[in-house]
Amino acid sequence: MAEASFVIERWRYDYKHIWHHSDHGGLTLETVRLNHATGRLANLNGSAARPLPPTMSYQTQGTS
Repeated sequence: MAEASFVIERWRYDYKHIWHHSDHGGLTLETVRLNHATGRLANLNGSAARPLPPTMSYQTQGTS
């Protein structure tokens, strides 16, 4: 069982960090993930067109 776990984890590592995927322009999945996270962080400040109101309420209609 330990050997099977090792082989599976090694395959997962290779798949995410070593193999280049044509669906992502030849990048590894880890590179795509890091690029996506970096882009989200870069857009974190000033992403809203205007400040959100301090309190908002959500009410469902027609349910009881």
